[in-house]
Amino acid sequence: MKLIGEIFSLVALRFQVLRWNYLEEKKVKRLFYANPLFARTDRAMKRLYRFSSPFSILKNFLQGKGEMDVHCYGETPLTLLDQMAQECGLSSSDHFLELGSGRGRGMFFLSSLYGCKASGIDEVPEFVLKGYDLSKAFPSLRLSFFLGDMTEQSLEKASVLYLYGTCLPDETIERLADRMKSLPPSTKIITVSFPLTDYRPSCFTLLKSFTAEFNWGSTEIFIQSPCKNFL
Repeated sequence: MKLIGEIFSLVALRFQVLRWNYLEEKKVKRLFYANPLFARTDRAMKRLYRFSSPFSILKNFLQGKGEMDVHCYGETPLTLLDQMAQECGLSSSDHFLELGSGRGRGMFFLSSLYGCKASGIDEVPEFVLKGYDLSKAFPSLRLSFFLGDMTEQSLEKASVLYLYGTCLPDETIERLADRMKSLPPSTKIITVSFPLTDYRPSCFTLLKSFTAEFNWGSTEIFIQSPCKNFL
């Protein structure tokens, strides 16, 4: 009976996530498809992934590496990404860098709506290649895609960094925090579920936080900057 109850709970959770995603996509079209550039890029991206979902691409990649957890793909809802951008005061003069950018939908979104430069780092070659190829069809967007380990790539040119690191191990977050602490104090760093002060208390200043909704539930978003003494 316990097993049957667990199966029903998983099925109910699955339908809850699907319903949440459906409603989110309706909001995206209603709120943001009025921007012709974003509407075109988003439709093009959906066509690009019509027969190969980002979930299956990441699963196959992780299985090839021998990883145990192969179901960890997640994207930040665009309505939430828009809220983050407003909280940060994102503008066309900014360089937004996403650590673990996946297929890059958020980059196309922010560059289309805010006119900022947007870069993404990801370790999955197919994500990076498809993002790069798609960006060539929209030369007015300032987009860059980098393949590799996010803990080893250059962070210095970004004015806003975004880390959706909920599933990252502590040692990876600590390595990133050690690199971020030497960035200029004007740099704004957005993290999900945890502030960097949990890992390096004296190295960052917490600017603000707010509650956000993902398809898996509620969590806190933190915006912080490096302290001046770590320049």
